[in-house]
Amino acid sequence: MISLAGPGQLQTKLRRIDPERFTLLKYDNDIKGAMPNGSQVESGRIGNKISLMPRLKFGEGEIAPFPALGEAAQSVSDEILELARKAREETSDPEFLRKLEEDEQDIPSRDAEIIPLGTGSSIPGKYRNVSSTLIRVPGIGNYLLDVGEGTLGQIRRLFGEEETGNILRDLRCIVISHLHADHHLGTPNLIKAWYEHTIEDTNAKLAVSCVSRYKALLEEVSQVEDIGFHRLHFPNCNSTKPDKLNNGRFVIKNGDFGLRAIKRIPVPHCWLSYGTELELTSGLRIAYSGDCRPSDEFAQECEGAHLLVHECTFDDDMLSHAKKKGHSTMGEALEIARKMKARRTLLTHFSQRYVKADSLKRDERGRAGETLMALDLMSIKLGDFKKAAAFQPAIAMLMADAGDK
Repeated sequence: MISLAGPGQLQTKLRRIDPERFTLLKYDNDIKGAMPNGSQVESGRIGNKISLMPRLKFGEGEIAPFPALGEAAQSVSDEILELARKAREETSDPEFLRKLEEDEQDIPSRDAEIIPLGTGSSIPGKYRNVSSTLIRVPGIGNYLLDVGEGTLGQIRRLFGEEETGNILRDLRCIVISHLHADHHLGTPNLIKAWYEHTIEDTNAKLAVSCVSRYKALLEEVSQVEDIGFHRLHFPNCNSTKPDKLNNGRFVIKNGDFGLRAIKRIPVPHCWLSYGTELELTSGLRIAYSGDCRPSDEFAQECEGAHLLVHECTFDDDMLSHAKKKGHSTMGEALEIARKMKARRTLLTHFSQRYVKADSLKRDERGRAGETLMALDLMSIKLGDFKKAAAFQPAIAMLMADAGDK
């Protein structure tokens, strides 16, 4: 059920502009089941009010109608649609496609999908949930970079219940970058859902890259609720020295979890914060910064990564704030991408002060190769960054027109 009109309408407008990377949300506004008989029972709806004193009374407020998503799609301006048309024309040009193929032929798993489920920092916002990025690699499996509160709900909104089950069954590894709540509060609930969908498969297992203290947290949760802890594997977790910084490259035997290795690099943020590189059996290398100030060590250790997912909490005019909070500005994140020589870069983890961050300007994209700014529930294939970049002017204009509606 769609209860927040703004995000639902925005997703619909984005689909009108770029249908390859934005899909319609899965929802059902029908109220399931019959309500019990009796005057004391009412179904809850947005806008409904219940008066308790001096006497109980239902239906005092005006019930908000469900958002008209079809009308939202038709409200996109002609100017924006013209920019989108030019982008489609550009990306379907044979010469563009030839150069794209030539540039990307050495990138493994180009059909891997990167799906930001939460691109905001600190707390959930109206348009940006807290941190999580889903990466689906056909033929290998699915990977989650952090699991903020509401991550499972985001997957269900985007894919529906049936496909959510398929995604969970193919989940191979979860990365928890550090212990701030906006990066891990959704983990127990998601692991429990994974366990419920794989409970009949006794060989199912899930890797969790985290510090020992987080492993202890999951173990304590499992003592209250069965989340399938006995099927979890912690390949780079030092249980004998829980406070030790467990950095380095950890080789995964037999290609379990679709991985050759997990590399962790300490980064400057809070205690026990890590950047992580996942090296898949296909050769694909995914570097994830977590939250951090710019780290030359991270850039050096992950040099040549095919995909860099880097935090970009503040704009460049808030450098002092970024230093104080232990985060990166956009310019700093792009500089790390340049030093790393990352083939593709996705910027995420924006301060909630930026309700709808505009798209990168063309000169900023050029500073670090193929770079995109993440939006919640977009879906971008690794080999389609250049195509998606062509639609950025139209998306930027849409964001500017929409304001904070």
